[in-house]
Amino acid sequence: MEVVRNAEHRFEVGAATGVFALTGSAAGVARNLVALEDGYGPHIVSRNTQLTPGEAQRLILGYARAATGRAEL
Repeated sequence: MEVVRNAEHRFEVGAATGVFALTGSAAGVARNLVALEDGYGPHIVSRNTQLTPGEAQRLILGYARAATGRAEL
């Protein structure tokens, strides 16, 4: 999957240059973030009142912060 490969590469470069302090492999972080976006997407487009776009964003960013060591995300 092209999206995952691109994200994985960015995480690898970021980790190698000290921008990211990954809590798992670059591949795992990339797959998880893509899966979260894909998983929340249908809820957002269907206007699921139980999961607002803001809440989905908060949850995705929460994982991204934890997985990359970048609290400012």
